[in-house]
Amino acid sequence: MISTVRGASAAVGAKAHARYSYLLRDADYLGLLNLTNVEYIADRLRTMPGYRDHMKAVAVGEARRRDIEKALRGVLLSEVESFMWYLNGPRADFLTSWVSFYEAENLKMIFRWLSASGNQNREHLRERLFPVPHSRVNFEALLGAQNFAAVRDILQPTRFGKAVIAPIERLLEGEKSLLSLEMAVDSLAEEDLFHALERLDKDEKKYLLPIFGSRIDLGSLYILFRSIKYYRIPTAEALNRLLHVSYKIPMPTLMRLGQHETAEAMVEALDLERGLQFAKYAPVFRDAIADEEPEMALERNIKRFTYVEAQRALRAGQLGFHTAMAYFVLRQYEIEDIIRIVEYVRYDVDRNKAISFLIKPIRLGGGVSWQS
Repeated sequence: MISTVRGASAAVGAKAHARYSYLLRDADYLGLLNLTNVEYIADRLRTMPGYRDHMKAVAVGEARRRDIEKALRGVLLSEVESFMWYLNGPRADFLTSWVSFYEAENLKMIFRWLSASGNQNREHLRERLFPVPHSRVNFEALLGAQNFAAVRDILQPTRFGKAVIAPIERLLEGEKSLLSLEMAVDSLAEEDLFHALERLDKDEKKYLLPIFGSRIDLGSLYILFRSIKYYRIPTAEALNRLLHVSYKIPMPTLMRLGQHETAEAMVEALDLERGLQFAKYAPVFRDAIADEEPEMALERNIKRFTYVEAQRALRAGQLGFHTAMAYFVLRQYEIEDIIRIVEYVRYDVDRNKAISFLIKPIRLGGGVSWQS
C-alpha cells in the first residue's frame, strides 16, 4: 500500500514538473504587455501550449475580455481534475480542499448578485462561475434562489452549511453588508485547507507549510491591517474575524498587534519582532504602505510572497505531491496575471506600472529583498 501511495505521489509530481515547462517566462509576459489590443492577446495565447486548447472556445476575430477570462478560468480546474484520478486519502482531501476556494468565489459572486440585482443577469452570472470539479454545492439551485433564506437551506448539507447560518440570519434581520457572510466562506475554506495539510505526510508538510501556512498568517495580518486602516472597528471585533488556525504567528501576538491605533503602527510593531520567524511578514506590509497604491500593492505582495515560496517548493526534494501543489499555485497566479494584462492592455495602462502590479516578479533584479 505504501509503495502504491508513493508511486502515485511520484506520478503526480512528474506530471506537474512536465506542466511546469509550459508556464510563461518573463519574455512571454513582456510580449503580452507590449501588444496593443485584446484580440492580439487572444491570438498570442492560441499559440501557447498551456492555453491553446482552451482558447479554441474564443472566436477568432471576436475576442472579448469576458470570453478570454472564461477560457482561462477553465485551464487550471481542468488540470486539477486530471490530477485527481491519481490521488486518494489525505492527498485527495487536500487537493479537494484547495479547490474549495473556487467554490467560495462562486458563492460570493452569487451572494453579491442576489443582494444587488435579484433575478437580473442570471445567465451572465452562470457564465462567470468557476467549473469546480467534484463540487457538492448545487450552484444551479443557488442561481434559482429568491432570497438568502433559500441560500441557507441549499447550503445546509454542504461543507459551508454551518458557516453561513449566523451571517445569513443577520442579513435576514436587516444587516446590509455582505462582509460577514463572505468572510465566513473564505475562512472556512482557509481553515479546512490547513486542517487537510496537517494530515499529510511529514515530508510533504515540510514543503507545503511555507506556502499554505504563510498564506494563513498573512491572511490574519491582512484582516487586522484592513480593520485598523479602513474600518476602524473595535479590536475585539477585528480579532473575532481572524482565522482559528495559524502557522508561525501566535494568537497572543495577533491580539497585541490588533490593539494599535494605526495600521502603520501595527506594521512597525511587527517589524520590531526581529529574530522571530514571523518578522519576515513585515516587509510585505511595509513596502505596500510606501506604494502610491497601497491596497493593490498589498494584495500583490501577499500573493507574491506565496508565489516565491511555491517556486522554492517545486524545486525542492524528489518529485512528489508537493511538486504538484506548488505547480498549481504558480499556474493559478499566472492565470491571474494574464487576466490583469488583458485589463491593462484594454485600458492602455502604463506598461511599467502594469509590470509592478503583476504577481510574478519580472522587474529587472527580480524584485525587492524579501522576494529573493
